[in-house]
Amino acid sequence: MKRYKVYVYNMVNKFWDCYEVNAIDPVDARNVAVQRLVDETGHGLDVYEVTDVCEIKD
Repeated sequence: MKRYKVYVYNMVNKFWDCYEVNAIDPVDARNVAVQRLVDETGHGLDVYEVTDVCEIKD
């Protein structure tokens, strides 16, 4: 597993946020972040847009 930063933008309240997730690849990282958005906010991609996924190099 690798660590990724997934950047999201809230289109309703107009703010940026970032999630750090563990995932196999960038696509998996995006999916994990979207699931966390749904779990934490109840909105997911209805309100948020995933703008970038970057691997964290240690």
